[in-house]
Amino acid sequence: MENQDRILDTPSILESNSINFKRASKEKRFINYIVDLLGFYAFAILIGVCYALLVETSYGLVNDSDTLSGSRALDYLISALLLISYYTAMEYLLKGKSIGKYVTRTRAVTEGNRQLSITNALARSFGRIIPFEQFSFFGDNGWHDSISKTKVIEDVDWNGVEL
Repeated sequence: MENQDRILDTPSILESNSINFKRASKEKRFINYIVDLLGFYAFAILIGVCYALLVETSYGLVNDSDTLSGSRALDYLISALLLISYYTAMEYLLKGKSIGKYVTRTRAVTEGNRQLSITNALARSFGRIIPFEQFSFFGDNGWHDSISKTKVIEDVDWNGVEL
């Protein structure tokens, strides 16, 4: 694992065009999507429970009239903010990985094979909230990849590179 981190942080190897990293298959990308979606739901439920406990302990018992919900637009906005926060933090802090990418042994990198910056991770996350973005994978690349100028590669390709 330490060797992988060093490789990701080594500009001379990453900028080399002689290394062709294999792109993750559509099947692995689909598994990433399903596993990460489940992870996001767990995260959202945890945030919701914490919010409910905070409101209940601060203001007494919660009833339907006290909740912020009720507006579909507000629900969508809160969900979008949670999704952007979740994926940006995950992919930036874990150097292009997410729970799904750990399962499938894949990693998100820039088109130049560099580690994701916070801007890349944020752009990928914003791309994910576009309606019907999941259907963009019927083409060559998903919108969140093309918007952020990133790609998902097989992580095992990183193991054999000598420094």
